[in-house]
Amino acid sequence: MRIGSDYPKIRWETNDWVFLEPNALIGDVLLFSVSIYFGYLIYQRKESRFYLWWSRFFFCFGIAFLCGGFGHFLFEYTGIIGKYPSWYLGMVATFCIERAMVELQAENLRATWKKIATVKLVLGILLESYLLIGLGTDDDVTKGLIVPTWFTIIGLGFALGYLGYTYQKNIDNSFKWLFWSVLILLPSALFQGLKINLHPWFDRNDVSHVLLIVSLIMYYRGIKNWNGKTLALNT
Repeated sequence: MRIGSDYPKIRWETNDWVFLEPNALIGDVLLFSVSIYFGYLIYQRKESRFYLWWSRFFFCFGIAFLCGGFGHFLFEYTGIIGKYPSWYLGMVATFCIERAMVELQAENLRATWKKIATVKLVLGILLESYLLIGLGTDDDVTKGLIVPTWFTIIGLGFALGYLGYTYQKNIDNSFKWLFWSVLILLPSALFQGLKINLHPWFDRNDVSHVLLIVSLIMYYRGIKNWNGKTLALNT
């Protein structure tokens, strides 16, 4: 176990090919599979735009992590550029959650929150692009993660934290699963911030993958349990 530093990246060499972090690829493919499966199930419920945006989230989130897995695995060949797609798609996935949750707001508030979410996404993409252009081929991944990380914290804090709690109290108790999903991800921040690595084959990123899978299950449970017929907020 290591705290404060990472284990050397696992290398897999075969026939003159060098691949890195196969454990990360395994975790990301698993996240992709779970997310796409839930997205397919939610997509079948075409009762409202709430479900439509949630299905878009699951599809986008899954593809983001699939790209991220190969960004790790093929790092020797793609460098940091191979991680760009997952960073951008991660912000789009968060945007989809925001759009889904504001669909249950009263019409006047819904229009306002849609505009705010869209402006925030555009600013996030522009700021990330500015930073990545300056970053170039620098291998310091943490620099490229700054914008997507804060974008996600703000977006999920509002959509699942604030709105999830509000909807639990005013619409349906099933939204508690969305609110609690935010709390489930807090240990991930601890593992990442302190660089707590349990084992070379199960490092801090793998812990985050497990917690993310749990959060996906909670998202799906909260969405599935709501009957979709309760009126949206009137205020």
